[in-house]
Amino acid sequence: MLGVVLAVVGAASAWWISSQVALSGVAITYDSRPLVCDGAEVGQIATWSDAEFYEPVVVLTPGMQCRLRVHVLNNSGSTISVDSVTLAMMGDDNALGVEPLMVNPNGQTASFDEVGGVTFTMFSPVHVAAGEDQLLEALIDYHGGARYEQCSAGGLNIPDVSVSVNGVSATKSPAEWNTIWFQQGSLADCEPPS
Repeated sequence: MLGVVLAVVGAASAWWISSQVALSGVAITYDSRPLVCDGAEVGQIATWSDAEFYEPVVVLTPGMQCRLRVHVLNNSGSTISVDSVTLAMMGDDNALGVEPLMVNPNGQTASFDEVGGVTFTMFSPVHVAAGEDQLLEALIDYHGGARYEQCSAGGLNIPDVSVSVNGVSATKSPAEWNTIWFQQGSLADCEPPS
């Protein structure tokens, strides 16, 4: 009997460890055009005083429609599933005044959390094979109403992506130095945020 128990515990441990190893091989990253917008200026701003590093910025313009483009990179040896995408600080009544509509390919169901984010759950899990990547596009509208002063900006490290394999899940985010900026005022008229 003890042998059977040890075998079951060993198998469960191996399953959990292999799932964690697979999830550790998943990364969230932007491509060379992380923001594609109709009706708004998109550029880059220097966010540090030495101006050696630049980050993407979109000028908040009433009527704009943007796509935030992120890639789920699966560098593991297992197929993983994308279960949901969370956009922090973009929930109901957010200071940016933006309205996330959906996440393609199939995240149309939104739920809002108490800390100001919005989560889009995939209609069915999006599977990403080992060694492959999956493009996700968050559709974001802006109709005015940002609670920012002229030439001020808000930077967000978005999105958080919930991924899973073998029933074990993890939340993955872009590297902490990858920030998307939303600015009130044109790039030509405003200094970089401090």
